[in-house]
Amino acid sequence: MSYRMICLIGLALVVGPQVAECGKWRQQKVPCEIRHEATDMLKNDLWDVCFASAENGWIVGGTFGRVYRQGVIFHTVNGGQTWVEQSKGKGIEVADRFGAKAIPELYCVTCIGANNVWACGEEGAILFSSNGGVAWQVQPSGSKETLRCIRMRNAKSGWACGDKGTLLETSDRGITWAKRDMENAGDLKCLVILDSMKVIAVGSGIQITTDGGQHWSKPENSPGGLLSVTRTDSLSIWAVGENGTIAHSSDGGLTWKSHANGEWKFGDIGFADAKTGWIVGAGSSIINGYGALYKTTDGGETWNVDVQGGVIEETDKNGWTTEKESQIWRLQGLWVSKSKAACAVGFRGMVMRHSN
Repeated sequence: MSYRMICLIGLALVVGPQVAECGKWRQQKVPCEIRHEATDMLKNDLWDVCFASAENGWIVGGTFGRVYRQGVIFHTVNGGQTWVEQSKGKGIEVADRFGAKAIPELYCVTCIGANNVWACGEEGAILFSSNGGVAWQVQPSGSKETLRCIRMRNAKSGWACGDKGTLLETSDRGITWAKRDMENAGDLKCLVILDSMKVIAVGSGIQITTDGGQHWSKPENSPGGLLSVTRTDSLSIWAVGENGTIAHSSDGGLTWKSHANGEWKFGDIGFADAKTGWIVGAGSSIINGYGALYKTTDGGETWNVDVQGGVIEETDKNGWTTEKESQIWRLQGLWVSKSKAACAVGFRGMVMRHSN
């Protein structure tokens, strides 16, 4: 087997052979195989996942309805052995710009404990449940722009961000959301809350506030095309995105070093501790690209293929070679716990769970 290593500014990405084995990763099933009537093709995209504990978690995404895409929410209480849809018949439809009412496609989900859950998505939609998803309600965001990320610091205060520099803040559990100004921000894809005053938002670039959102600044040498950001502590911040970009800050987001290999689209990143973390993503074909999980065990110095889909060649004892497809589709959402349990979600209803 041959490996190709790309190394720059201390960050290394090791691209290994395509593998069919999943190691400690196992695929799970969710009841979302709704097929489009005209094409009979599977049309489900799962965008994000979060867990309140090893057993209790949620997935959000979108699927084709009769005319347009609509949002879905799934819930598990047994670590993903079974998933139940929570979005049907909940009365949480939102009117879109054409006047039609449906649950908007949802791109992000976050929770504080087992009861308080938020999700956001198209048409400025923010959904909230105070009982673990048994009942949901719409929280008026005051925006019609697509919201890509929602994060809560505690059960009352949090932030949401989205397209065209949309930035919202709440201090009352989402009963009200206040718009915050950020000049020339471009599209915002994700954010991380460091404390009550310090927040980092990423997307077209990186923006940081140290005064609770009153003022924002763009650090020097910050890359663009970022899709996700996370922290291992108050100083070590990681971000990933388009063109295989991996960016790291060791001073709380003030300065950044980045590396891009140009071949992969990294959708999300998460760490169990300062040393162990994963990145999820897909190959160059955005629609049908195979998914992959990269893992680090040395604090991000190197990233190795943990699981990767694709077409692999197998040779039998008689020397005959056949091709076999490993159907791990594009992955775009990731949750990682301190115990190194993890869950990744993506296109075509793809759900993968990692057990330590």
